[in-house]
Amino acid sequence: MKPAGAVVIAAALLVSCVRTTKPAPRRGDPPKFRCQNRTASFVRNTKGVQDGVVVSCMGASPFIRRWATKLDTGHRREVSHSLTPVQFSSLWMNIGSTGWYRLRVCKPGDRPGAQPGPATSPTATVFRVTQGNAGVRLECVGKGWPRQLSQLYRILTKAGKRYAPWAGARMPR
Repeated sequence: MKPAGAVVIAAALLVSCVRTTKPAPRRGDPPKFRCQNRTASFVRNTKGVQDGVVVSCMGASPFIRRWATKLDTGHRREVSHSLTPVQFSSLWMNIGSTGWYRLRVCKPGDRPGAQPGPATSPTATVFRVTQGNAGVRLECVGKGWPRQLSQLYRILTKAGKRYAPWAGARMPR
C-alpha cells in the first residue's frame, strides 16, 4: 500500500472514532441554572415609611425589587432590576447560610403565628422566605430578632442597595 493511501485510511479511522456527543463540562463551568421557585423578602414599617426588598426567581429569570412608601402621603418609590444567574446564586447561598428554614418564631418565648402583623403595629417587620413548597413567614414587632433574621435583614438590605440603588434622594417625599 502506498504511504499516501495509509495516511488517508488512518485519517478516516480517526474521524470515525471522534465523539459526537457534547463534551463534558470543564472544571469551573457553572451548572445549568434553575430558578426552583425561590423568594426572600422583608417589609418593614418604621417612622411613617414602609420599605422592603424582594429577591425572587419564580419565572424565567431572577430579579430584585426595592421600594419605600411614605405612609402619610402614599408616595411610593420603587426600583427593580434583573439579576444574572451568578448574582442570584451567590445571593441565595448567603440567604441559605442564615438557617432561615429552622425559624418558627421571632423571639424566644413567642408562639408560632401569634405575632401581630403590620396592620396592628406601626413597627412590624414581615419576613418571607420560600424555596419550592417549603417556606417561612414571620411577622416580628420591634427589635431583638434571632441571629438568623438579623443576618437575613442585613443580606437583603445590602443586596437592595447594591443591585437596586435609588437614583437621587434616599426616601420618598
